[in-house]
Amino acid sequence: MSMKRTGCMLIIALWALLLSDHAAGWDVSGTVLDPEGKPASQVTLWMSQNRITKKISGSSDGTFAFQGLNPGPITIVAYKEGFGLGGVEGQLLDDESITLHLTRPAALSLNIMDIQSDPITGARLKWLQVDEYLTIYMEDIVRLGFPSVRSDSDGLMTIPFLPTNSYAGVTVSHSRHAESHLPTIPVGLTIPMVMVEGKKLRGRVTNPEGEGVSRARVTVFRSGDEREYKFSEVLTDLEGFYSTTVPPAPYFVAVKHPDYGLPKPQPAIISPDTKNLIVDISMPEGFWITGTTVDRNKEPVKFAKIAYTVEGVIYDEAVSDSTGHFSVWGNTGEAVLHITPPKGMITQAYPAIPVRVDNAALDISPITLMPLPSIMGTVTTRDGSPVANAIIHTQNTQPILWTRSGDDGTFQIQLTKMQEDPVQLVAEHPTRFLRRDASVDLLKPKPLDIKLRSFKPDTSQQKESIRNDLTHMVDKDAPDWACDAWLNLPEGMNDASLSDLAGRVVVLTLWGGFDADGPTRERIRELNELHAVFENTDDVFFLAIHDASLEPVEVQEFIRNWNITMPVGCDADPFLSFDIYNVNLIPQTVLIDKKGVLRYYNVDGRLHELIKAMRRD
Repeated sequence: MSMKRTGCMLIIALWALLLSDHAAGWDVSGTVLDPEGKPASQVTLWMSQNRITKKISGSSDGTFAFQGLNPGPITIVAYKEGFGLGGVEGQLLDDESITLHLTRPAALSLNIMDIQSDPITGARLKWLQVDEYLTIYMEDIVRLGFPSVRSDSDGLMTIPFLPTNSYAGVTVSHSRHAESHLPTIPVGLTIPMVMVEGKKLRGRVTNPEGEGVSRARVTVFRSGDEREYKFSEVLTDLEGFYSTTVPPAPYFVAVKHPDYGLPKPQPAIISPDTKNLIVDISMPEGFWITGTTVDRNKEPVKFAKIAYTVEGVIYDEAVSDSTGHFSVWGNTGEAVLHITPPKGMITQAYPAIPVRVDNAALDISPITLMPLPSIMGTVTTRDGSPVANAIIHTQNTQPILWTRSGDDGTFQIQLTKMQEDPVQLVAEHPTRFLRRDASVDLLKPKPLDIKLRSFKPDTSQQKESIRNDLTHMVDKDAPDWACDAWLNLPEGMNDASLSDLAGRVVVLTLWGGFDADGPTRERIRELNELHAVFENTDDVFFLAIHDASLEPVEVQEFIRNWNITMPVGCDADPFLSFDIYNVNLIPQTVLIDKKGVLRYYNVDGRLHELIKAMRRD
């Protein structure tokens, strides 16, 4: 089972998570273990696919089995009173055997109130995210016996069954208020949550004959910002009606149901004067588009992602199974299938396949995949001298990939994902102000000859797109940090206080391991390469301070898994260093000059050049 990582996509790309109920037949079995690693008895399990949920009871020896399941996304939740949840989320592409772990319980409490700070009674937990491995539509499993979580007369909502040392994100709903969302935070806290009064957005979903469609997934995307994002999702009732409460804003309403085609999202503009807005949606007839993904030896390839798009909008998506087969749901008319091969592979032809559906199912020719090429090249100065230790990184891949050139100036970057656009790279001299951009077409890759050119470093005090406002600290003596423990210190060092680092440029980063797929992970990759370049100099010192939510032994796990080579401090509780540096969003990197003065805190895209500039001061 491929573990799923959460994230946001543009409008309707959410349907990438909603694969069809076509071609059932896979089984998932396994064992549930308690915190001591022993089989857990009397465990209840829920399995959800496309918001269709089944409930079973585990055996006395901790074993369980779900049979006859559909290929595609799947969520399994394991619960036993008095324990923290266990579960898994991923893509089901074959029969699977898994192990689920219950933990000791931890709680997250919310003080739910309106904008006048009056408590809201009866708000319910609608959606729950546990770390980055499990997302749960609570109403689906509550309907089948999972304990319901609501706020009491004081507005207090307590979620008591979370895994210890985890992070949780929640969505809370109420009949008179718009849904409120809380991003992932450490469990064990009590957090205020404000719910605003909203407007009713309702309507009916019908089939081509005008009949109501029950249990259709109605998703409301908020638009008008730089990107659209999912705001709410509800299921239609037996007659096809839906209703949700949202604050005034522009929206789009999209609908998904496994028995029908995919209607075009409908706009829904809700102003402060709107009382109720009705958006009815008729679902067209749908047809299957099927095919296979194979390698150059005609052997099946699994884990290829196929997106069905119309005018650049993703309407449906599937993943090829262990036999290479896939099925996406389409409408009559022209569309494009976008192919994303599994890790390490690329399409033999252009990864966008035009298709046309003419009121019948469509089977397309096999899609051939081949190994993903490496990007290779040489970095030199303008006179042709090789540049050793040049830092090279991609700009438009996910994730950004980093490497350094060898003594002869050569480098190699092994891509992990295919993309349709050429890969953009930047190569930069380790110590001089020399840099050069480059581009590689993955369908026609050639070795790169990158001749660096001089550039002027950007040493301005940028204030755009800042995560944390540290303006009041710039050009003033940097405050010392407070850590309870240090890890990865160089031999002979027992501490890393600011006073000990006089005469060095200090690169300080405040971070947290929970942001494993976000900007923090990207920053750590960048810092690892920069640290390798400057590690043996006597005028630059790198250190990173992890937030106070984890014990040192847990931070050590991130150090090992993320290959962190620089010294790491564990912040003193309660988040003293984060408070000292006014950090609310991570990562936050600050640059402190050789005299102990904080010089820069907005370093995105220019950290390397700023370090080089400060070394010369």
